[in-house]
Amino acid sequence: MKRFFTFFVCFILLMSASVSWADITTWGDLKTALSNGGTVTLTQDITASNTDTAIEVTKTATLDLNGYTLNANGRYFSVITVNDSNGSSITFTLKDSSANKTGKITGGVCSSSGDENNRDGGGICVKSGTFKMEGGNITGNKAKLGGGIFVDQSAILNITGGSITSNTSNTTEGGGGG
Repeated sequence: MKRFFTFFVCFILLMSASVSWADITTWGDLKTALSNGGTVTLTQDITASNTDTAIEVTKTATLDLNGYTLNANGRYFSVITVNDSNGSSITFTLKDSSANKTGKITGGVCSSSGDENNRDGGGICVKSGTFKMEGGNITGNKAKLGGGIFVDQSAILNITGGSITSNTSNTTEGGGGG
């Protein structure tokens, strides 16, 4: 029984440990890694292809840009959507552990029809849950509300680092989100 208990505790600790994914080379790889939760550290720039869709975070996860760029390439979606659809109080954390702090999220255009007036949050759209920005740069995104970041009424935003610059919004109600 003692051996089983020790194994069980080790298993739980292993499952809750942060994982750094060294083999993420595509947008799809990143979507899968973030959907599993835990910590994901970029090791190269990632750019969306014509067939890729938004990255949706539905479990507690951390993305360490590590000096690299996550580029939606002008595709018509939020780069990352945080959606706590099952009410489990998820947190998505963005950081950049690189020495030069050049990691960025860019290229999001919020619309499914090519008209960015239709949707919110070009860089990050926080529908529910918590978004913690500890580092990284959110820049060069477009949306109707919150070109850089959009936070819905039921969501939480906590910014302790990074920058939100050069994003555009097509309304005076929500601003560019930086």
